[in-house]
Amino acid sequence: MKLKHLLFEYGLNTIVGDLLRSIISFIKKTKIDYDKSKKNKYSRKFNLFGTDPILFSAEVRVVRMNDLSRSNLYVKNLEDGYSISATSFPEEDEFILEIHLDPTKEPSSYTKIAGWIKDHLRHELEHIDQVQIQGKKINGPQKGYRYLISKVELPAMVKGMYSKAKYEKKYLDDVFNEYLDYVMQRGDIKSEKEKQLVFNVWITFAKKNLPNAKFRTT
Repeated sequence: MKLKHLLFEYGLNTIVGDLLRSIISFIKKTKIDYDKSKKNKYSRKFNLFGTDPILFSAEVRVVRMNDLSRSNLYVKNLEDGYSISATSFPEEDEFILEIHLDPTKEPSSYTKIAGWIKDHLRHELEHIDQVQIQGKKINGPQKGYRYLISKVELPAMVKGMYSKAKYEKKYLDDVFNEYLDYVMQRGDIKSEKEKQLVFNVWITFAKKNLPNAKFRTT
């Protein structure tokens, strides 16, 4: 792996770590205000400078819901009290991170959601990198398992989950399986065959591009 690329990846990972700490701090502050005022919606934009030429903004939206089952965000965990999703606008160097929280599960939910925040941040930064640095075009959305292994989603998915795995001190293939099981429950993957196909593609990409990744199985 070229030194320039390694330095670029290091810059992105540094941004993700710094932004995670800022977001958790923001969430904690909004909880204090929520307990006083019961205001349940908060938003803040983070403008960040990274290693040249990275400059981007991240809008973080935090909503507290007493009935989290009504949340429309993609990743949802009712037991741990959170729901999360992100949308990027690579041409504008910005993305939106939405977080729904069950106030009765705070602050224990912060530890649970932190890994997903890192996942989503690194995922969306990869899309910004693809457009702004690599000059790629992000095509219209594909469906089902093909979406998960498409040219633009493959690196974003794997690098996002690698960031999550490192934070949670888990094997990367375990994180892959956890996410794919969830996707199957939602019906976006239709069979074990499709799940295994995606898993194999992700593993191949990870072993080629992430030399420090740790796997339960070789």
